[in-house]
Amino acid sequence: MSNMENTELLAYLEKLDEDSVWFNEKYGCLRTYQGRVVAIKNKQIIAVRDNVEELLKELEKMKEDPAFLLIEAVPPENIAFIL
Repeated sequence: MSNMENTELLAYLEKLDEDSVWFNEKYGCLRTYQGRVVAIKNKQIIAVRDNVEELLKELEKMKEDPAFLLIEAVPPENIAFIL
């Protein structure tokens, strides 16, 4: 991998980390999206759909590459994750 590729990869990973931190910080405010899947880019929700398949189709229409986005499910209120 060239230095430019490494630099681009590092920048992408830093953006992805920033979006992940943003999602976790705003998680309480995202209850309107319960039971849905969201795509996040630059700390903004750019698409919301009921499932991943629909979200991927929407992202394709938007000409967004899902490989460069944070995609997260917002579980319904009565669902808990054990980590």
